[in-house]
Amino acid sequence: MNVKKVIVLGSMALLLSSQGIVGPMAIQAAEEMRVGSTDNILRWANASRVAVDLSFDGGKAECTGIVYGKSGTTKISATFTLERKNANGTYTHVTSWYTSTSGLSLNFFEATSVSSGYTYRLKVSASVTCNGTTETVSTSVERSY
Repeated sequence: MNVKKVIVLGSMALLLSSQGIVGPMAIQAAEEMRVGSTDNILRWANASRVAVDLSFDGGKAECTGIVYGKSGTTKISATFTLERKNANGTYTHVTSWYTSTSGLSLNFFEATSVSSGYTYRLKVSASVTCNGTTETVSTSVERSY
């Protein structure tokens, strides 16, 4: 975690502690607020939250994502895909990651080398199984470097 993220998360945690949210809960809530800036506002049947964020630091794309299942969730599996936007508006695949969990929430972070001067898109497609029903959820974010 770079210094900029620590300062931002620390500031958010301090703000939350002044509102009565303290300790690890404040840090988790601060991280959720930061990622939440790219929340998809659609309402899902099985997921309470699906969000991704993309930032750049020292020639690396830092890819972050969360998928929160609703009560009764037994499995979340997700593919996170980083793409570079071409001059004609199409996208070129950079890399993908697959991850899964049997818990209520899936947290994701990976970094990969990228070239400056381009726009990149991070997208997630996740399957959330809740109360025996599986739903596919997705969202994306685009940032320039």
